[in-house]
Formats: sequence, C-alpha cells, structure tokens
Amino acid sequence: MSTTRPRQLLRRITAALGVGLFAAVGVAGPALAAEGNLDASADVTLTVHKYVQPDSGTLGDNAGHEIVDPVGTPLDGVVFSVQEVTSIDLSTNAGWEAVNGLTADKVLASVAANDGAYTLGTAVDTAKTTTDANGEFTLADPDVEVGVYLVQETDPGSNEIAAPAVPFLVTLPQPDGAGVFNYDVHVYPKNALNAITKTADDSAAHQLGDTVTWTIESAVPTLPDGTTYTDYAVGDALDARLGFGSATVSLVDGTATPLVKDTDYTLTAPAVGSSGEVTVEFLPDGLAKLNAASPAAQVKLVLGTTVLDLGDGTITNDATVWVNTPANDRTPENGTTSEGADTEWGAVSIVKHAEGDNAKLLAGAEFSVYAVDPTSQGAQPIITGLTTDDTGKALTVLRAGEDDAAVTYWLVETKAPAGYVVGSKPIEVEVTAGAVADATVATIANAQVPAFMLPRTGGSGTAIFLTAGAATIVVALGTLTLVAGRRRAAAQHAA
Repeated sequence: MSTTRPRQLLRRITAALGVGLFAAVGVAGPALAAEGNLDASADVTLTVHKYVQPDSGTLGDNAGHEIVDPVGTPLDGVVFSVQEVTSIDLSTNAGWEAVNGLTADKVLASVAANDGAYTLGTAVDTAKTTTDANGEFTLADPDVEVGVYLVQETDPGSNEIAAPAVPFLVTLPQPDGAGVFNYDVHVYPKNALNAITKTADDSAAHQLGDTVTWTIESAVPTLPDGTTYTDYAVGDALDARLGFGSATVSLVDGTATPLVKDTDYTLTAPAVGSSGEVTVEFLPDGLAKLNAASPAAQVKLVLGTTVLDLGDGTITNDATVWVNTPANDRTPENGTTSEGADTEWGAVSIVKHAEGDNAKLLAGAEFSVYAVDPTSQGAQPIITGLTTDDTGKALTVLRAGEDDAAVTYWLVETKAPAGYVVGSKPIEVEVTAGAVADATVATIANAQVPAFMLPRTGGSGTAIFLTAGAATIVVALGTLTLVAGRRRAAAQHAA
C-alpha cells in the first residue's frame, strides 16, 4: 500500500497529538477518539475462514465475529484476491454513505468499464491470501487498514469446488450497532463441493457387441448464499472401443424421478454404435428441479454402450460434471472428473490339428462357447459357429475379470473337419485381460475316422478268396465238359 495516503498521515498526526496529551495530563492510556466514534487510526485485521457449505446452509451465528466451533469442514489451499476500494474513504461520512447499498458486482462492473466511479488498489500478495490447514488466513497492517475491501475467490486449489464463493465487500471496521465498531473482522465465505462417481456393469456382456452399462452419479450440492443453478452439465467422452447405445437421466432425491429429454435436459451423443462425446445439459425446467432439491440429491445418468474392439484389453472411462460453467468453458480442468471405471476383456485362440501331428492344422472345425458348464442343466452357448480358418485357427474376444482375475469359459466342438471325429469333451479355458497377443491358446487335436478295413496279404482273408476262386474255376470247367459231351452225343445221333 502507498505510504503517503491521507489516513496514514492522519494516524501519524493523531499519534503525535496523543503523545503530547499523555505528557500534558500525566495519565496513561486515554482513548484517542471518543468511545462511540470511528477510530481511523486503529489497527484492523481481516480473517477469512473457508469451509465446505454445510447441508444446513450455515456454519453458525456470524456478524463479522469469529464463530466458536463452526459446523463444517475447513478447506486448505483456496486462494483469494483482496483489494481495497481506494475511491471510498471510511474516515468520512461520505465514505460510509457510498458504502450503503454498494455491491461487489457494481464495483467490478465499474472497474471493467473503467468509468472511474470505483477504483481498486493492488491486490495483497496471494502468499498471504491462501487458506491454511485450518481453512483460514489473516491480514493485518500494512496489508489492510481502515477501508472497504473487495474479496474474490480466485483458485480452488486441490478442492473440488462446485462454484466459487460470490465476490463480496467488507468494511474494516465493521459496525456492530449501538455505537460500537468491530476492528477484528471475521468472514466465512463457503463453498459447495462437487462429487461424481462412475461405475461399470458388464455382467451381461460376454463377447464383442454385447452391452456394458455405465452409471454416473453427480452431486447436487448446496450452493453459496445468493447463487442458484444456472447451468449444470455432465459429459462423458466414450473410449474409442465403446459404441453409444442409450442414455437415461433421473434426479435421485429420496426416490428416483425420471427426467424428460428436451424438457428437462438436452442430450448430445454420437450415432448408435459409434464412439464420441456424450453430453447432458440441463434446461430451465431441469435446473428448477435442481434448485428445489435437497442437499443429498444426485443426478443419475445411465449409459448403455457396446464393446467394439479389444485393444489392450482394459477399457477405462470417466465422466465430468460442470456446475454453473458456460458451455465454452467446459474443459475437464473447469469441472470435476470421476475416477475411471473399467471393463476388462481378453481373447481365446483355438488351434486345431490332426492327432499325432501338431503341424497338420485343420480348417473347418466348428465350436460353441459357453459361459457356464455346458453339462449343467439349461446351459446355452453364448457363441456358436466359431470356425477354424485355413491356418487351423479361430479367435474370439471374451469378457475377462476385474483386476487381472480370470473368467472361465468352455469350448464345445460341434463339427469336425471332414474325415475327423468330433471331440466329445468340453474344453475349459481361462480368460484374463489383455491384447490379442496375450490370448489364451487352446490347442485341440482331432482323431481321424477309422479307415475302411482291407484284408492283409497272406492272411486268412486271402485263403478265403483263393478257395472261392478255385471253386468257381471247378464249376466252370464242369459246365464246359458237360456242354461239350452233349454236343458230341448230338453229332453221333445225327450221323
């Protein structure tokens, strides 16, 4: 602050007069101003306490004095800007008249317009205006003295603040009434904290194209005094391996109330089956419901997606909520983002070969895949017609377990390659998350069908054939002899 300001000069003059008075009357500690008058030379302090906005809306009774045992959670690391309104002099009646009815918005508008109606001093060093572990900071001389100050929250630090406290003005000192001034002023600007969670349900998904459901729940926090919901949006940038399917929105406040698309909110989403950004933005009717909701209320967005591809096997997705943030400012940094939720996938590679020779790979073997033991009652396949190609291989992508856990599937051969026997036993495989290169390999042999049984040379089978052949020859010779005899007899008779 400047060292040539009139009030500091006044302070020096008053102090000098005081020393003279003390010496003249020979008494200690007389007041430098009448008891009911403002002491423009007095030391003043400003303590800013930063707390989470309680559900009740209040931390306790406060009229510029410190609250004993406030009901709330202090916020560490929140940064403020503190500037004196230098165009107002509280050592004069005109200054106090200027403060009457004045708002921070009016001062800020004047400064932005540079109309000269109000001017601001240099902001106090932010090293002194950042809340500590107790959620507070205190300013004293030379950073503050008697005057009017504009206080603005400028940085939430690491806190997930839904909306900054409304800028406010504070006078130092603060009139307490009955001719009393409070030179040690405490203020309690409060913040509502954002919260958002996202979970995945892939229990009904087994193969590519199946549905994974994501549930996003975002808080509807109590906003600082004097503010309402003017904007509320939830966004989800789908992983490229997820295709959009559906979206439903509800307000959960004790019970779930479905919200109506294009009445309570708008939905921006990619085409069904395509990946992209999904955004739910509340309309005035929906915002009115949020403003009327209890502090425990939540917005619930349920997204249905299909799994399009395997990639590295782990599909992670998160979501972001923005409170009173204009659309063109909606970046992840300006909102609150959930922790990522996962769905895990892996692959099974079937390798089919002739029994006894792993190098003789077989095309045309068909399999069904089961998520339950196929011998159990009512078991139905989740995949049918999985067929080995010309390299003797077949690949399928299946859901894996969370946190590297394996999921068990069963392979059942339903058709063997021509000339081979269908395998009779289900084959159990374990699937863990990973890329195709990490696939679980099931190597399965096929036995050939039995060959047609030809007799062996020199065996009993040959003797049978030889015996039958000899008999045939004997019969033939006998027949020829008989025919020849008859012809001779006929010739003799004719002669």
